[in-house]
Amino acid sequence: MSNKIQIRRGLQANLPNPLDNGEFGWCSDSGNLYIGNGTLNENLKVAGKPITMPFSIYAATNALGGRALTTGATGLLKRAGKSTQTLVNKLVDGAANFDASYLDKTVRNSIDNTWAKITNIDSATQLTLSADIMALDKDYEIADALDNLPEAFSQVPGPFYADVTILMSPGTYTADVTFIGKTPSGNLSLTIQGDTAGGTTISGTVNCRQRIAWKNLKFTGRINTYYGADITWNSCQTQGASKLYCYMGSANLIQNSTVSVGNDPTNITSVNSTITKGYTLYAATSALGGDDSVADGLPVASGTATSTLANKLVDSSAGFTLSMLGKTIYNSTDDTWAKITSIDSATQAGLSANIMAVGETYTIVNAFSTVRSALNAVPSVINCDTDLKLSPEIFTEDVVIQGKSFSGPFRVKLKGTVSIIEAQTTATGGSAGVWNSAQGYVDNTNKNWTADQHKDKWAYFAPDTQTASLRGKFYLIDSNTSTRLTFISMIAASPLSGEKYTIVDFPTTIKSNLAPLNSSDTTGRFASLWITSGQTGFEFQGVTFDKTSGAWETLWMEANSQAIFHNCKLNNNIWFLSRQLGNATFNDCLLTNPGSNSRPLVSTGRGANTLYYHSKVRGQGLGVGYHTFDGASMMEWIGSIFENLYYTRISTNAIAKTTGNFSLEGATRVRNCTVGLQAQTGGQVNMAGTVIFSGCTTNVVADPASYGFIAQ
Repeated sequence: MSNKIQIRRGLQANLPNPLDNGEFGWCSDSGNLYIGNGTLNENLKVAGKPITMPFSIYAATNALGGRALTTGATGLLKRAGKSTQTLVNKLVDGAANFDASYLDKTVRNSIDNTWAKITNIDSATQLTLSADIMALDKDYEIADALDNLPEAFSQVPGPFYADVTILMSPGTYTADVTFIGKTPSGNLSLTIQGDTAGGTTISGTVNCRQRIAWKNLKFTGRINTYYGADITWNSCQTQGASKLYCYMGSANLIQNSTVSVGNDPTNITSVNSTITKGYTLYAATSALGGDDSVADGLPVASGTATSTLANKLVDSSAGFTLSMLGKTIYNSTDDTWAKITSIDSATQAGLSANIMAVGETYTIVNAFSTVRSALNAVPSVINCDTDLKLSPEIFTEDVVIQGKSFSGPFRVKLKGTVSIIEAQTTATGGSAGVWNSAQGYVDNTNKNWTADQHKDKWAYFAPDTQTASLRGKFYLIDSNTSTRLTFISMIAASPLSGEKYTIVDFPTTIKSNLAPLNSSDTTGRFASLWITSGQTGFEFQGVTFDKTSGAWETLWMEANSQAIFHNCKLNNNIWFLSRQLGNATFNDCLLTNPGSNSRPLVSTGRGANTLYYHSKVRGQGLGVGYHTFDGASMMEWIGSIFENLYYTRISTNAIAKTTGNFSLEGATRVRNCTVGLQAQTGGQVNMAGTVIFSGCTTNVVADPASYGFIAQ
């Protein structure tokens, strides 16, 4: 009868460490085979023998014992046991056989999920720890932990034949990580689990292309889930600028978590979670890095400048790469833009303009070069508020809004860039205005402006100015003297001495150079902005819409469309046409025709509603340019100005009226017109004492058959 030789065997947790020199040890639970050298145990690869028992891989910060793979760390369990005594900052286990190989390893209290580092080997049964985490009868695990997530993930078998958990200590993990290639053999799970107290933070960029679960993690960097990703979130959160970007072919099941989403995906399922959608797409001219051929409009990286160097971005915590060369950088503190012209190092980049200073925040973006492409990137069904941020340049194109719908009460806002005309200064006084006699104004006796130097600009009151109701407000400037800015109408409060404000303009311009082949072509496709039938939920802020010489409409709105304009300028030959039920609201806007064209300045078609709030409609002189409202349309005004027009005509079945609380918002002024207001047969003008006429050849003209006309 032959003799049978068996090697030492048992559970992984009970493996002697070290084995004697040349001694084998087989772990029947984990499937690991070791050979000792008298100092440590070497893990041998066993051909054809996958690990079939659930196991953990450990990641810990350096302070808690984590080390790199290059130092020999494995990320695996070294010993598990139970504490047999309570001593401060000690681990006592009467059954243990601790030796020098345990020094600087990681200890995890698996009952309380608390972590420490072994700082001294007191005896074979007692260790000194960096924190007081152990007590009598507490289970513990001692691991040869890795100090970063990418290397911990690399230790997961591929494929894996058992449930695998990467246990992460409290602390911040800065390395970027890509999850790909670790596939399960069957219905098995790979879980990345942080500290239950919420102390585990992943600040690097996370890219995922496989099935994985995240638990008890905080993210402060960008998270991308691509085709093939199937993510389960549990008790996680994104913080600060961190956002989840969920791309086609990926899925996210978000449970008991708080997550900000940076795009507009449909493949997200929320269970007892707070999901914040709302994101920004960026468009910049090619001079500032915009490139339709490669753009997705989304951020690439973000951070805060840690030093000031001319024409440089310096961020000591950044990881700039050559892939960022030529991209657009947006300074969100100052609302300024540049192009990355060089990658000097991982923490410094050269810029096309001197826009960054210490403490200012930035976003590097993969910007579109046209507004139309940015709009096309917005999903056809819109599930969240969406901003399109536009650089301060001229976009020579026609923009068409079509084919969009909303799943809820959301909006899409195209936002231009603020340009500072005069730096922040302080007022010496001012007035909110009087509704039926005086416009609001702000005084600064320290100035010596040229008359009307800042006409048609905006005064912006700082978010921290003294008067709460003025904070963050833009007011369109009607005129100025050497020391006074006069606004279109009343303002929220009388400015106090010391009130902080800045004079600004909005240089972002959309300017079409298209023109129809002949005058019989009356579609809107030649307008700078064409909003097609049924399109609603769009807003525009700080954008100038213009036309090249000889072209047709600047703005064309079709039936049942709707738009809101804030702090916008509409220049040249404006023909606002809504064939049936279109609605336009102009808040603190300027609509003007700089030429001598006798076409309609603003022409509102059947069924359209137009609201002017603290806005100005200006022609170029008596007898030039007119303002018409055709049958079944409505014009409402509050605190606005109509000036230098041939007339404002209210046609059959059209209505013009004052709306809102004019005693707080101010009367409307009609000045320097041939005919101030004209009501044709069946047209109705309801002024109710809220219109102030000045300089008009004729203030009002009413057809004898008109009804409801109330004379001033």
